[in-house]
Amino acid sequence: MSTEKELPTYIEQQLFYRGRKFNFDVNKLRLPNGVEGNWECIRHPGGALAVPITQDGKLY
Repeated sequence: MSTEKELPTYIEQQLFYRGRKFNFDVNKLRLPNGVEGNWECIRHPGGALAVPITQDGKLY
């Protein structure tokens, strides 16, 4: 039995916006259980923010 955590596999990475202060990209991932989904990510030097959004557009 392995004690290493399984990590998601990146299938595709797409940069949506590149700005002076931050970048916004969308990554298609395959989770260890085989489920595929998109991970939207805002990247800022020195910080990060993740906002979960449901399929019906609600923010958490």
